[in-house]
Amino acid sequence: MVGSYSLKISEGPDRASVIDEEHCQVGLDYFTSRPGSVDHSVLTAPGFTGDRPALVSFGSLTQFAPVFNLVSGLKFYSPNSERMRPGTLVGAGKLLASDGSNAADVFVRLERTRPDLTTRIREYLRAFIPEFRDVNVADTLPYHWLAFTPASNPSHWRINSSNVSDGTLRAMGILLAIFQAATVTPAISLIGLEEPESNLHPAATAILLDALLEASASVPIVASTHSADLLDRKNLPENMILAVALQDGKTVIGPISESEKSTLQRRLCTAGELLRNNRLTPAASTSSK
Repeated sequence: MVGSYSLKISEGPDRASVIDEEHCQVGLDYFTSRPGSVDHSVLTAPGFTGDRPALVSFGSLTQFAPVFNLVSGLKFYSPNSERMRPGTLVGAGKLLASDGSNAADVFVRLERTRPDLTTRIREYLRAFIPEFRDVNVADTLPYHWLAFTPASNPSHWRINSSNVSDGTLRAMGILLAIFQAATVTPAISLIGLEEPESNLHPAATAILLDALLEASASVPIVASTHSADLLDRKNLPENMILAVALQDGKTVIGPISESEKSTLQRRLCTAGELLRNNRLTPAASTSSK
């Protein structure tokens, strides 16, 4: 079954967001919502108040449920080290919070249900930050927190999350965000990451890319970045890269130009080198967003 969904938003009074048009098509079924009107193909339309996307209402119908599940499964993460430092009340850890604040909950759940994933998280953490050889969760009920074991540690003492670097906590947040996907119900349809390399040592960006590529076998991952170091890999497929540019006051996002694709395909340089030279740009035919 082929389908599509689009949402056009503009700035309204008091700078509030206003939905100008929303359209969903699944096979022969569709609905189109504009201010004050809704056109649709269904026999009986669900209740719709107009103060939110129409998909919230139409998603209750069988024919539009897959689109609703797909859109509601989009998860976006920007781990905040300050929110990850303090101990938190013990919770179920079903899904990582967008700021990573319930990281201890999620780690405990993964340790219990998918120890293979926490093993990979520990391996990547050691590669990111060699000063630590392990991470676990410490608790004084009803609170718990992440606790890190230093690599040179004959007495097995641990450093609590309140005393480690921003980069360490950001790395844990990113790793939990991308590796949790295979364990979450309802399923995550896409993970978005805002500058995942932030606060990491530049030498760790190649390892970060390895983690992103490995986790993307389970869930699509989109990461925004200004880091040329993250893109310094000659075998990085050019079709994985979308470039962003400001053209005539509009943000343009799209595949890179054919000449830049050819440069990458012939391994003449990396995408990172193109970015450093301001040559990583959207193709001319890319539409404005």
